[in-house]
Amino acid sequence: MDNEKQLSEWMDNPPEDMDKLLAQDPELAATYQAWKDQEQLHIDSMVEEPTPFAIEAAWNDFEKRIAEPVEDDSRKVVAFPYRWVAGITAAAAALAISFIGVNYFNAPSEPLEMSTVSFVSTDIEGATPMIYVDEPSGWTIVWVEEPPVTAES
Repeated sequence: MDNEKQLSEWMDNPPEDMDKLLAQDPELAATYQAWKDQEQLHIDSMVEEPTPFAIEAAWNDFEKRIAEPVEDDSRKVVAFPYRWVAGITAAAAALAISFIGVNYFNAPSEPLEMSTVSFVSTDIEGATPMIYVDEPSGWTIVWVEEPPVTAES
């Protein structure tokens, strides 16, 4: 087992006699010390002293920026490339045509006549045809009831 793997296992679950184990193997002790040094460098790099902030200088800079005249860009017109305008116009036209077309082409030109059913013929012997007109919907429902199947037939 190489030193780094051994140390990694010991770091996860340190043995009670780690100092004694490191004293027995100088190469392992050197690797362990190198790790500790790297860890300390990493910790030190994260705990840097904050840079002093000059409040007075920052405030003066802020006041200078406020005092500078700013171009009035409120009169600028927002413009789109022509291909965007053409695409948006085409999409709007297609949408308008689809709404108008659905209503125009599906609308009946003359009022619909109510269909009436007065007679139903069937080739099934003993069947009973029935006709029912649903008043709310105006639908005419036709069905044929077959005779019950008996053991004799």
